[in-house]
Amino acid sequence: MANDLKRTVVWKNLLLNGADYCALWRTAEGWLLKGAVVGVLKDQRPVLAHYEIDCDENWLTHRVQVERTIGNDVKSLSLTAWVKFPELTVQTLSQRYIRLANDAYRYQSNTGFSAEIAVDDLGLVITYPSAWERLATL
Repeated sequence: MANDLKRTVVWKNLLLNGADYCALWRTAEGWLLKGAVVGVLKDQRPVLAHYEIDCDENWLTHRVQVERTIGNDVKSLSLTAWVKFPELTVQTLSQRYIRLANDAYRYQSNTGFSAEIAVDDLGLVITYPSAWERLATL
């Protein structure tokens, strides 16, 4: 099966005062998310990150590759773990997603943070309070 582009999305990134461009591909192995984040940190430094996430048919993540640039500092990671952004530090974080409806999930972490996330028919975020808001989709 050749890669099949299913959706392209642009989100407003509320955490970084920026935007996130993402394309979702159907692959022979499952799913591929490829995208880039552009933003401005609180100390006014520009940040750019490119990412690729490979998932199987059931959306289990098999590979994550991230390359981040803050000013002249470039850092790359290839991993399967939660990554704190923009530092690109790997941290253990117990997370739970509870399906509330076809278009909604409740996210909970062991930090006490919780949010209701609205998603589209492919499971891509429409709104994630205090983090992302969808600006455009194709």
